[in-house]
Amino acid sequence: MQSWQKFCPDYLIVEWNEKNFNIKECPQYVIDAYHRKKWAFVTDYVRLRVVYEYGGIYFDTDVELVKKIDFLLKYSAFFGFENKKYISTGLGFGAERGCGLLYEMMEMYQTIPFILEDGSENKKTCPVINTEIFLKHGLEQKDKQQILEGNIMILPSICMCPIDFETGYRRKSKKTISVHWFHASWMERAEKEYHKKHRQALLEEKSAPRCRPPPASRRYPAAGTIAARPGSPARRRGHMYCRSPAAGQGQRVRPRRKPARH
Repeated sequence: MQSWQKFCPDYLIVEWNEKNFNIKECPQYVIDAYHRKKWAFVTDYVRLRVVYEYGGIYFDTDVELVKKIDFLLKYSAFFGFENKKYISTGLGFGAERGCGLLYEMMEMYQTIPFILEDGSENKKTCPVINTEIFLKHGLEQKDKQQILEGNIMILPSICMCPIDFETGYRRKSKKTISVHWFHASWMERAEKEYHKKHRQALLEEKSAPRCRPPPASRRYPAAGTIAARPGSPARRRGHMYCRSPAAGQGQRVRPRRKPARH
């Protein structure tokens, strides 16, 4: 939150919790999630309602700002892609008071249960739920900047989500506005640990040096042959690279000089 104060020094920063928000006025989905202490699913709805009723900009506490966001205030609302397919309000978003798009997303939670018939929890995340509404308003599921009807700005993932949640790969650029560090509070502890190890393995695999065979024209000659390009420094200096087993692979040998003629 220190980054918010740094890049938004003139903004009023408000923390929303049980003291200034009445959970009892929310849909049953939110109430059930609250009783089961699934805070991330509670927040999925609460942030929509707060911005709908008051207007403003919302960020999760695990979001770090890296530049000013004043230029986004010219739009009636702004949201960001989390990946190539889905928009996530958890990255942060802003909207004017009474934004119709937020109202539609809020209404979705009136129709879906958090506790399913078998007693399990509905783990469908907000990007999947919310993106359904954006698609009705002409969103293309392509990770690119788009302006929807009503002057609603959609930002590509590089702007608000430069860290890939699945792989952990980072690709921050000059276009990046904020970084979502994905504390993943919606996951169970064991699930978090598994995902952490999975991401680490992918990152290590991505950063590992890759050995590729050289083109056929540049490959070493067969064993037992001597190779030096005509006119190469090695030939001009009077020695060549030898791959003969007798001389030792890769050893440098000097060719015999012809006897001087008298």
